[in-house]
Amino acid sequence: MVEISQPSPGSFLSNSDKHRGTRLPLTIDDDLCLETGIDLGDGTHVVFKPGMRHSSYIYSISQHYPDEWFGGRFVLYPLLSNVYGISPRFRRSSPRRNGICVYLNSRAVLLFKCRTLGLSTGERSRSVSIPSFIKTRGRDSVLRFLEGFQYADGSFVCGNSPCVRITTSSWRLARELDATADEISVSHSMSRDHPTTGFSLRTTGEKGIRQWVRLVHLLNPVHISKFLVWNRLSECPPRLFLRQCVGLLLGDVFPSLSLDTPITQGLPETFP
Repeated sequence: MVEISQPSPGSFLSNSDKHRGTRLPLTIDDDLCLETGIDLGDGTHVVFKPGMRHSSYIYSISQHYPDEWFGGRFVLYPLLSNVYGISPRFRRSSPRRNGICVYLNSRAVLLFKCRTLGLSTGERSRSVSIPSFIKTRGRDSVLRFLEGFQYADGSFVCGNSPCVRITTSSWRLARELDATADEISVSHSMSRDHPTTGFSLRTTGEKGIRQWVRLVHLLNPVHISKFLVWNRLSECPPRLFLRQCVGLLLGDVFPSLSLDTPITQGLPETFP
């Protein structure tokens, strides 16, 4: 393991962090690499009134509702709890959009990320890259980082040419994705999705998909469900919701649901 360098993470703990039992990592392990990938994909850091009595230090991860509620509850919640020792909360990100946030309000976590790990704040989609503290640990840690980034900005593309796709607006990360796929000998292609920005890594062929998934695991339940349909039926219709994929896996020849069928039944209207 690689130890966390100075400054000491313990110096970031506020009274609230101490009261809640916030625990910051002392070493770089697989969970921290994974969580960092998710952060750089879908994470946001917001500081409100720093140093004042009612200040807030919000680290949030955006998710689409309702399909990604499952990933928030069964992937992000236990991961953040394990890495930082405190349980995240859920909230609607906007009353007008189908979005939710999994978030931590913690001075210690935000300062640890920015000052100890060296992660940038603000708009970073075009400048993101694999952090040096992850590269130092070697290939396996890079793959765990990509596993997290794939959770946030990846997809399993169905239709006539199925593939695992990871998108980024950063040219630097696009080159790192390409180099990593070459290193692990996965058949793939890189494409530019927009004239000025936007790049995609796509695996190609059944062998390439299976080898990539074996090394860079699918964690997002939406991606997993589509992969399992493709794995079982050798094809997967495009634009399926999570519930429709589950219907196929449970034996439906084709889910008796239109693409407009609501899938929120049984999910919470409010979040803990």
